[in-house]
Amino acid sequence: MTLKPTEDRLLDKTLMHSHKAGDISDFNSSESDPLAVLATGSRTGATSQAQVFTNGVTSNGSVSITPATDTLTALTVNDKDANNILTVDSVNNRVGIRNATPLGTLQVTTATSGLTANTAADDLIIENSSDLPMGISLLSPSGTKYIMFGQTGDTYRGALIYSSDRLLFRNASVNTMCLDATGQLGIGTIAPNAKLEINKNSANTNTIQEMLRSTVTSTGTVAANFGGSFDTYLEDASGNAAQQASSIATIWTTATHGAERSAITLSVVEAGGALTERLRLYSDGGNPTFSSNAGVSFALANNNSFTFLYGGLSGFRIQGNSTQEQLSWGMRGGAGKFGRQVVFGEYDNITQDFDHAETTNPTIFLHSALAPNTSNNQWGSFSHDQENFVITTGANIGTGTSPTTDDNAIVFSPRGTEAGRFDSDATAGNTRFMLYDVDNGTMERVSVGAPDSGGVGYKLLRIPN
Repeated sequence: MTLKPTEDRLLDKTLMHSHKAGDISDFNSSESDPLAVLATGSRTGATSQAQVFTNGVTSNGSVSITPATDTLTALTVNDKDANNILTVDSVNNRVGIRNATPLGTLQVTTATSGLTANTAADDLIIENSSDLPMGISLLSPSGTKYIMFGQTGDTYRGALIYSSDRLLFRNASVNTMCLDATGQLGIGTIAPNAKLEINKNSANTNTIQEMLRSTVTSTGTVAANFGGSFDTYLEDASGNAAQQASSIATIWTTATHGAERSAITLSVVEAGGALTERLRLYSDGGNPTFSSNAGVSFALANNNSFTFLYGGLSGFRIQGNSTQEQLSWGMRGGAGKFGRQVVFGEYDNITQDFDHAETTNPTIFLHSALAPNTSNNQWGSFSHDQENFVITTGANIGTGTSPTTDDNAIVFSPRGTEAGRFDSDATAGNTRFMLYDVDNGTMERVSVGAPDSGGVGYKLLRIPN
């Protein structure tokens, strides 16, 4: 059946009422319902069921189309080339725009994608082919734009909101995330002050709150050194932006389930080289330990001690002892260890060899400020040789050049004034000890008198007048 609005009776707002195929009668209608087409009666063929409008139908009221049963498509609008513009599917209660067989409540098709929407989200389907852009626009000169998600009792429970150059995410009736105009992202805050700011408000007052979680998994069998990292890339002076500068990683040192041990590593770049691990924090059998890439490590032990290790072996330990009320330094010698020497010296020369061999007993060495190539022997030490307390100097020991102004004597200078000296004098009749003569105001060598000068079997000790 074809209705043509050019006919006089249609222009007079007189409507045609189709009772069944080929049977057309006319009647007058009200201004509010100027055109009503009722498909009634028996319909046995698709051709006889189609209701076709041509030449454009205009009125100042509404158009009501009611199929006889819901097994019929209520309305199809095509362009002049028979391309679908609009389909009202009364069988499935769906509407298609440029889609004759809509698969959702409303489906808008620009070009066929070949895909089928998930039935959990088919209320609105917007479709395009894979090589064409698509989108939804909310346009107004200004003001806030909303995409809202509601439920019983709260029609504003969730939302995507654009306002004042901020994109807000609303969840459980609270704005929980914000992306501002400068690209700063706030989670738990809508006013971020950094590129990423995370805020958590909790009723807990004495526990650590988890703020960020990173999970790394593998399709293979995980072993030691498996882990994840947070890396920093910086622009260099030549404008190269993608230059890795540091990495903080967490790795397994033992990956066996039930016996896992982990480590945190810090790696940096030096002299334009590759990223190199410089510091590691891990557990050494229950003792938290710091180590460097040179194999030197530092452990905070459960027995109130700090332990420095070299090559995985204990070098020395600082041990607190409340029973003895003391703080002790423990040294360990032997190949591949720190040794039993504690050296204090000039910063720039601290790694230089001053020609003192490794000691049997723990020894404290003091080096001069001069470099070893001037005098390798300018040092003194304190130790205990298992019988005596020993003070030693470096004159004529090792391969270095001896001092030219003295022979590394041991000098006593109370209140800044020299009072006594032990040296290496080898003159017959002399001792290796000098005293300060207050009367003369000079240091004088203590010499030895003749035999029995101090009585039978004794010699006098004397200084010059």
